[in-house]
Amino acid sequence: MTAEQGQWQPETLQADLALSHPAAWINKIPELMRPDSLNLSVRPSNAMAPDGQNPPPAEAGMERAFLPLNIVLRTRGGANVSMNSHLAVTTRAPWAVQLGTTQLNAALPELEVAGWLLTNPKVRVALSGRLDTTAAALRLGASSVLEVDTLKPLSGAAATAKEMQVKNFHIDLANTELKAGYRWEQGKLNNLSLDGPIGLNAKQVRHPLLLPQSWQFNGRVNSDLAGTGVVGLLKAKTGTTVNLDVGAPYGGPFTLEGKMRVSGEQEAEALSDIFSIWPPEHTVAGGTVSANATYEQPQNGEVRLAGKLVFADWSGTYDRTAWSRLNGLVEFFIKDDLISVTTPELTVAEVNPGLPIGPVLLAGHYKAPLAQLATGQLTLEQASSGALNGDIKVQPGSWDLSQAPVTIPVELAQLSLARLLQLYPTEGLAGTGILSGTVPVLFNPATGIRVKQGRIDALKPGGRIQLTAERLKALASQSEAMKLVAQALEDFRYSVLDSGIDYDEDGTLLLKLHLEGNSPEVGNGRPVVLNINLEENIPALLTSLQLSGRVSDAVAERVKKLLQKRERDSGDLLE
Repeated sequence: MTAEQGQWQPETLQADLALSHPAAWINKIPELMRPDSLNLSVRPSNAMAPDGQNPPPAEAGMERAFLPLNIVLRTRGGANVSMNSHLAVTTRAPWAVQLGTTQLNAALPELEVAGWLLTNPKVRVALSGRLDTTAAALRLGASSVLEVDTLKPLSGAAATAKEMQVKNFHIDLANTELKAGYRWEQGKLNNLSLDGPIGLNAKQVRHPLLLPQSWQFNGRVNSDLAGTGVVGLLKAKTGTTVNLDVGAPYGGPFTLEGKMRVSGEQEAEALSDIFSIWPPEHTVAGGTVSANATYEQPQNGEVRLAGKLVFADWSGTYDRTAWSRLNGLVEFFIKDDLISVTTPELTVAEVNPGLPIGPVLLAGHYKAPLAQLATGQLTLEQASSGALNGDIKVQPGSWDLSQAPVTIPVELAQLSLARLLQLYPTEGLAGTGILSGTVPVLFNPATGIRVKQGRIDALKPGGRIQLTAERLKALASQSEAMKLVAQALEDFRYSVLDSGIDYDEDGTLLLKLHLEGNSPEVGNGRPVVLNINLEENIPALLTSLQLSGRVSDAVAERVKKLLQKRERDSGDLLE
C-alpha cells in the first residue's frame, strides 16, 4: 500500500476467505438461494484495457486509479453459485468497478416462477461492463444462457395450460444489455432495464392441442421496472411461423399477441402438423388465411382470448366435400369459460359435396360454453346460397341448440328442374320446370339433420318430364297399368307438380310426387294424374356423383379409398 495526501491506497491485494455461518444479511436473499458456506479467493492480475464506452455518470470526466484483480467466488447450498472474474476496482472514492471477462454460474434442483415449475434450472452468464455507487451498465456475453430440463405449470394454473409441458428449454441472452440506476446509501433502485436480443429453444413442447415437436423463438426483450416486453418470431419444426408480441406489466394483465399468415398447400400442410385437433380429412388447395389472437391474463380475473381469421380465396376439401374461394372474416372471443364466434360476412364461391351449390353467403354468431360446444345459441343474420340456377335461403333467426332438435326452415326458390336432372346420375332422364318450396330442417348436433313434411312445388305453367323408352322397358312389362305409366313418362307435360319430402338421419330421402298433366302417347292427350313414391339413399347418391368426376380429384380419390376400406372390412367380417 502507498499513502497519498493522508490516504492509504492499495497497490496489490491477495486474500482467501471462507464463511460458513453467514450473518443476518443472508436473510435478504430468497430462502431457496441462500448459501450454507461461501469461499472467496482474490489475486492480483494484469491491468485491464481502458473501456470508454458508456462510463457511469459518477465516473465521466474523472481520472481514477484502478486495481486489477482476479476474483473466484464459490458458494455451497442454495443455488451453488460460482463466479470467476477479471475486474478492476478503484482505490479511492468515488468507488467503481470495471468488469472484464466474468463468468457466473448457478443451479437449483427446482424453482417456482409465475405459476410455473422449473426442474433443474441452470444459469450461465458471461458479463462485462462497469458499475459504481449510482449506476451500472453490463453486457451479457456469448455464453449467457438459462437452461431448464422441464417446464410445466403448477397445480391451479389456467385450464388452457394445465397439461402443458416443455422439455429441454433454453434461453439465450447473448449481447443483451443490463442497466441500472440506484442510490447505494438508501438501498433504493431508481431504474433497471434489460434490452437486447433473446433466443428461446424447446426440444419438445407437449399440449393436448399440439403435436409434440421442437420450437424456437428469436426476437428482442425490453424490460424495466414497469414490466417486460418481448417481440419476435416463433417457429415450429414444421416451418410454421408466428409473430409474437408479449407484454407483462408488473401490476397489470399479462398479454400475448400472436400473428400469422398461411398461404397455399405447403404452408397449410405444415400448419396441420402442429395441431392434434387438425382433422386429417381437411386439405388445402390454395388461398391464404391471416390470423391474429390476443391472450390476456389479469392478476385477478378470468383469462381472455380474442382473435380473428381473415380468409382470402381459401380453397380445399373437408372429408368428401370440396369448396373454392372462401373469403371473409371470422372473429372469436373466449371469457368466463364461454366462446363466442362471429362472422359479419363469409362467402364461398362454391361448395361441392357431389352437387355443386354457391355462391354461399353467411353472417351470424354462435355462443356456447367451452365444456359443451354443441349446446350454444346459434344466430343467423344472413344465410343463402345459389343452387340449381335458383336460391336457397334461411330467414334470420336464433336457435338454442341445448333444446335440440331445433327446426330451421330452409326456403327454396326458382330451382331449375332441368339442371337437377342433368346432375342426377340416371341416363335418359330429362325435364323442365321451376321449383320452389320450404323444407323444415330438424337439426341436432348429436345425431345430424332430418326433414319432416317438407314441400316443393313446380311454378306455373309447369313443364315436362321425359324418360326414354329404353329405361322404361322393365316398368312397362309389369302390367297394363304400368305400361300406360311408362308411355306417359316418355313425354309427360305437367301443369301441377307437388312433392312431399321426408329425410331421415340415416340418409334416406322419401319423395312423394303428385303430377297432373297429359302425354301425347296416352289417350290422345287426355288428363293424366300420377302419384309416385321415390326412395333414395342420399349418401350413396353423393358417392355416385363424387365418383362420376363432378368433384375434385382429391375428393374422388378419398371416396375410392373409403370404398376399398369398406370392402376389406366386409371381407374380414365374412371370414
